[in-house]
Amino acid sequence: MLSKFTPNFRSTLEDLCADIFLEIFQYLDPMNLLCSLTNLFPHLDILIRPYTHTLDFRAINRFYFQCLTQSLLPYLVDSLRVLHLSNAYTFSQISDMFYKIDWSQINQIESLTLDSIQPDELYKYFLDIHPLLKHLWRLSLTFDEDDKSAEKLLIEHILIPTNQSLTSCFIIGITFDLNRLFRSKLNENLRELTLTLATINDLIILFRHAPHLEILICTILHSTCNESIDKILSLQFLTMLTITIQEPITFKNLQKILLPHTKIKQLSLQAILYDEVKFENVFFSSKDFFIQFRILRLMPTKKSVD
Repeated sequence: MLSKFTPNFRSTLEDLCADIFLEIFQYLDPMNLLCSLTNLFPHLDILIRPYTHTLDFRAINRFYFQCLTQSLLPYLVDSLRVLHLSNAYTFSQISDMFYKIDWSQINQIESLTLDSIQPDELYKYFLDIHPLLKHLWRLSLTFDEDDKSAEKLLIEHILIPTNQSLTSCFIIGITFDLNRLFRSKLNENLRELTLTLATINDLIILFRHAPHLEILICTILHSTCNESIDKILSLQFLTMLTITIQEPITFKNLQKILLPHTKIKQLSLQAILYDEVKFENVFFSSKDFFIQFRILRLMPTKKSVD
């Protein structure tokens, strides 16, 4: 009797309904999906694509990296949106990706992270890859060494041009001397910027050339200021400002830097102040924003002796 109800075929992976696959996908990261399930059968590839729009290669070993880039990356054409690459604690991952992959196939990328990128790789990126990424709006770059050639490339290809789609740029490890190199108006598409400046003078120049910034995260190495700090321009669209000043600065100068920006809703500040500092309401009494205010050290004002 049992033989009457026994099916004469066996179910395979391909027979599973889409809902079961979608449930399985919840327990796998994009790397596992690509390594395990890509190219098994066409309708599974269609199901996988929305789950693989973000790839983070920063912690992957060389074998899986080569497997994914050489065999599987073509399946991500028109679907890959976010890509993270790194040379830190890995092989020369960025160079491998730059020189062995046809970037015209993955030119839909919207967000790109390149950690510990080398100057020669940066040159290759701007020469052959960056012009292809017409949809790129977020670019994050970190450097192991402060390199002046990299600084020049970044100013020429990121900060100055206006015919690009970038709105958010994060640059860590390069110190910008805008007084020496900044000659044009900042890219008007940029709305969020993270960078390190050499002096307060460079911050004033940045304010002058970037009135459209909405979010600025800035580290300033020296409190030198040759520009007229009394004529500092207001950033009318600036809503979030994070500043770290590594050298002592007078409270009066700090006040002049911050006061003009009337629309700031969130301010985070780390500074070493020297002046007769009094914090009763100071210049924040009329502001309606969240403030994280950290004074690293207070230094008494040096007074001359007659």
